[in-house]
Amino acid sequence: MTGTNRLGNRILLALLGLSAIAAGSWVLLRAYPVIALPALASKPDTTTLWIATAAVAVAIVLSIVWMVTRGRGRTGRLLRDETSDGSVEFDARVATDLLSAALARQPDLLSVRVAGYRVRRAEALLLTVTARNGSDLSRLRDDVARAVDGLDAVLERRIPVLLHVTSGMRATLAREQRVT
Repeated sequence: MTGTNRLGNRILLALLGLSAIAAGSWVLLRAYPVIALPALASKPDTTTLWIATAAVAVAIVLSIVWMVTRGRGRTGRLLRDETSDGSVEFDARVATDLLSAALARQPDLLSVRVAGYRVRRAEALLLTVTARNGSDLSRLRDDVARAVDGLDAVLERRIPVLLHVTSGMRATLAREQRVT
């Protein structure tokens, strides 16, 4: 569910589910009124019943399509290497630990977050760093590039990385570190 907002997806799916339940209940009440409500014992209108059934079926199919197409994206697995002897799997937290350790000495960085994603059947990383206000972005980019090269050397494979540099309230309120 990476294409849209997670909360929006959940609300949409909940509304579709509730409407499908309501429409299905209405269809059942109209089809079997004697069992549910003896007061509605009149014969149901078959045209309305078929239209309601078709609407419920379309809502169910659209919900299934929505869920299947939104399930891609974030993954906990960074890398899986298959050999004839077995397989080795690296968790995305390995990248988080290695990149955080490599960038810990950078005084312009306040935090480092790494998330693994699956893009077109290949693993990729989203590296989000929070930089201090006024930091040198070219030096920061070079430091991150060296850290990513170190990660690639450890994994013995190049992993695509998207760098997202942020600055915000945390960067504004963070104390300046002075070394004398």
